[in-house]
This record gives sequence, structure tokens and C-alpha cells, in this order.
Amino acid sequence: MRLSRALPIAVGVSLCLAGPLRAERASEAALIAKSPLPASAVGYVVFDMGTGRVVAAKDAKTPFIPASVAKVPTTLAALEMLGPDYRFETKVFVKAKPGARNGTVSELYLVGGGDPVLDGDHMLAMIKAIEDKGVSRVAGKFLYDETFLPTTRRIAELKPDHAAHNTGVGALSVNFNRFRVHWVRAGKQAVLQTTALSLTNHLKIEIGTIDFALGHRGTRPEGPFVFADLGGHDHWIVSPYLGRKGYAWLPVRRVGLTAAAVFRRIGEEHGLALPKPRPGKAPADARLLYSFKSKPLTNVAKRLLYFSNNLAAELTGSVATRAVGGKPLTLAQSGAAMAVWLKTRLPKIDWTGFVLANHSGLSLKSRVTPHQVLGMLRYAHTKHYGPYRYVDLLKPYYLPRKLVSQRGYRVRAKSGTMNYIRGRAGYIETLGGRHLAFALFIAQPYARKDYDGPRAGLPQVRMGPRRWRYRARVLEQALIARWVSVY
Repeated sequence: MRLSRALPIAVGVSLCLAGPLRAERASEAALIAKSPLPASAVGYVVFDMGTGRVVAAKDAKTPFIPASVAKVPTTLAALEMLGPDYRFETKVFVKAKPGARNGTVSELYLVGGGDPVLDGDHMLAMIKAIEDKGVSRVAGKFLYDETFLPTTRRIAELKPDHAAHNTGVGALSVNFNRFRVHWVRAGKQAVLQTTALSLTNHLKIEIGTIDFALGHRGTRPEGPFVFADLGGHDHWIVSPYLGRKGYAWLPVRRVGLTAAAVFRRIGEEHGLALPKPRPGKAPADARLLYSFKSKPLTNVAKRLLYFSNNLAAELTGSVATRAVGGKPLTLAQSGAAMAVWLKTRLPKIDWTGFVLANHSGLSLKSRVTPHQVLGMLRYAHTKHYGPYRYVDLLKPYYLPRKLVSQRGYRVRAKSGTMNYIRGRAGYIETLGGRHLAFALFIAQPYARKDYDGPRAGLPQVRMGPRRWRYRARVLEQALIARWVSVY
């Protein structure tokens, strides 16, 4: 297995509106009528920051499933709640028996602080720092402490089970809680898996917290990999119908255990002997040996928004509500607490129907209106968080030249995509030099029925959503091209 150090990179596809109807010459209503999608599926609002007026709107107060556009309220609230200079901490505590010598301690505690970007390189730096302080061996216990936040095996109860973006969440996480497994078929039924976790650019290791078993032929499973909760480790049932060879990204479920196992294995590679990890809580009399601090929250938020990483959003939001409320909350409780905080901080926004079921948007229960997203963007427009304005944290968005041949416009926005759900919200500097804020949603939740059913993840089910995503992307690009060109 290999656990990626990097967030997945979104690849954009340039598409143009079919037919002779040009975005800059057509009204929003005409563009929507040209699309095969129903008009009821579209809601948007466009606001001129200079004049303080809405220049275009449709169903702006209709609630939509936000998907990853939910990361806008998550990052905005977290930056305000924690402050732009906040740093996540992962700590190492030790206990030593009286008279212990030669770099030996009796107990070592690895304590998670909800760092959403902790990776193998960071753990290697921690190991070296521990050794620099004279510790080379743990004679008794190696305990991992993930009590800072509640742990959960998956962000949302959504299929397919093997989706790498639906990972476990916990205070002690590493490499975004996902790994890559390779397979090569040996004979008709046997499948060989590599079990190396990619921790750094050059280090691949074996750990014992994840294993596989080959499924039986006869009945086709729901997907190529199915998680089995056997207790004690992550166990995956592998479809006997996999191709001759290939690879797949899979989520880590027991996140604290896996992170501790990775820490132990890196230690072994670099001379720090550790026992097998067990869960536990660092006692009050343990001595703090080393604290690893992440980069400032602004840097974390910028990466989070650019790569749209779900785990990073969940941990960032959960740490923020813990800091304000004083206690750890489940993902659903934390999302609700952040929604209350936003309503209190921004009382002029009509919050009717606003629901944050979690912090990443990976949920069918969250709801947000274009008007509410616009209100948050208007509030954040003049705000600076460390060296950045909020607009600088958003990812640049480029339109196909077939739609907007001129250059000179700028769009920075957060996208959100699930099957039959698409959204984008952010800021536009038009060809005419005007500054706009916008929120756009295209969604048909009723069309998810088959996808959310027992056949979720199978190729024949994915075909419908794929065609829908193409049509939604075409319409989205056409509408934004109009706003860039006309206003």
C-alpha cells in the first residue's frame, strides 16, 4: 500500500456551449433554456461590489446541497474563530523510570491535535527531534492519544465504501488518511497486493494495521473493495473480478492506530525503538518532549480550498468549534455549532434553511442558498487573514477561449461537485473592470436515488451522473462567461 503525501489535484476540462448561442450575447434565461437541464435545477446570484447591487439572480433563496462549496463557510469561520496564525500541534510526551539511562524511557505518548496536514515527512522530523533530545528506546509502552477530537470511521454514510475522499477522521491523522494499493493477478483467482505506504518521496514501509482478503466468485460485490469491520485493524475484501493489474486509492478507517503504526515504523527506520502502539491518554505527570507545529492556518486554508480536501476541512472545522466551545464535538455537532456561530456573527444574512451537516460538504443533509453564500463572500471581501485576503485563498478559475477569447478577467472561486450536484462561488473581476461576487448552484437531488442505492459505485450507475456533470459544467461555464463579459 502507499499513502499519498499530496492532496489529489483536480484536472479541469475545457468545454464550450454547443450551438451558435454565445454567452456574451445571450441572457441567463436563454442560456438555461438552451441547456438540456431543467430550469428548476439552477439557482444563482451575482452582486456588484462597487455599486452594492444585485445584477443577476434566480432562485437566490432556494436551498441547495452545497457539496464542497461548504468549505467556504468552514474556512471563513475557522479563520475568524482560531485566528490566521493558529498552528495545529502534534505532541510527544514521555515518562521515565528513576535511574533510566542510555536514552531509554519507560513510556512514550503520541498526542494528536487535529493537524489536517500531518504527513510522513513531519513524522520523520519529529523522530529526529526526539533523538536529538537523547531518547533512543522505549522500554515499556507506546500509546497514541486521539482524545482531542472524536474519531469516526468515515466522514459520511455515503457509498461507495472504497471512496478515498470519505476517510476516517480523528485527532491523529497522517497523509490525509488515504493510501494507494497496487495489485497484480496471479492465476484466475489469486491477487497479490503490494502493502507499502508512501510516507516520503523515497520511503515506503510495511505496517500491520491494514490487510486484504480475496472475495468469493459467484456474486459480484458492490465495488472492487469492500471494508469489513473485523476489529483491531482495517480489513478489505477484494473483488475477484479485478483486472489483471492496477491500483486504487482507499481510505484509512482506524486513523489513530494507522498514524501511530506509521510513526513507529519511521522510528525503526531511523534508530528509535518503539513497542507496538496501543490507544491511551497521556497522564498529567508525563513530560512534554517535543511539539510539532503546522504552518499557520492561512496556509492550511489555502491548500484546503485549492485541493478541496475533505479530511482537512473536517479537522479544521472541528478544531475551530472545539476552541470556541471548549469541548470536542462529533462532525454533525460541530457543523451545527459552526452554523450557529455564523448566524450570530453575520445577523444581517437571511439564514432560513441553512444547515451544515459537517465541514467538508460531503453530505446530502447540508443546505445553503446562493444568497447565504453571497453574504459570506461579501463579508470576507475586505478581510485580510495574515498575508492574504480571503479572495487570495480561493483557486483561480479559467474559462475556455471559445467562450471568452479575451484575457484580462480574473475569477477565483470554490467549486463543489457530487453526482447530480454542482456549485461554484467566489469573485470575478470582469473584462470591464467591475468586481463581482457570485454563487451558482446546479442540482437535481432526486436523480441521486439510483446512485445512493445498493448498486452505488458500479460502472453502469456512474454513466448517468457523468453525462449530467458534463451538461452542468457546460451551463456553468456559459453563465460565468456571460458575467465576465457583460458586466
